[in-house]
Amino acid sequence: SCWGAGLPLAFDNKLKGRQATLPSVEFVAFGDDDEAYFVQFTDGQNQWGGVPIELSNVLKRSTCSVHTLALAPDDGWFVKFKDGAYEWFGLPISLHNLLNGRQKSLPGVDDVTIGPAGEWYVLFEDGSWRCNNVTDACNDRIDIIQREGGEVTHIAFGHQSSWLITYEPGEVKRRRRR
Repeated sequence: SCWGAGLPLAFDNKLKGRQATLPSVEFVAFGDDDEAYFVQFTDGQNQWGGVPIELSNVLKRSTCSVHTLALAPDDGWFVKFKDGAYEWFGLPISLHNLLNGRQKSLPGVDDVTIGPAGEWYVLFEDGSWRCNNVTDACNDRIDIIQREGGEVTHIAFGHQSSWLITYEPGEVKRRRRR
């Protein structure tokens, strides 16, 4: 693993000097402050710090490892466990309404990311996705990707309206179908 400066000190200390024989990082999530983090290793063990007490309690009582976890502004969070169960609290209202009103017969949530300005992305188990409150620049790039036949697979959000879109280009998608 490698990481840059400015991450939560407890996270940095956890990984600094970690023996190569120990399980590697499988998944990590950071909050919008300088202290909140969650890290899960390939053996299913995890550690967190600076997260809301409600999330900490959910993580402590779970018997399953985490599939995905997102920290939202104002102590909000979303967590999905590898057994398919998920919980959330304090999400942006548009994301809360989408998840809360979703029919059980529809595909479940696979991934969620939430940015510091309340922007969000959710991927469903059938590959469909939704996002909201994204910048015009991000929206424009999504339109270009889709116009060119590409498929968005993930969107991450950072400070100062930064974003990163992961996608499969149209050419790759066409090659897979052959």
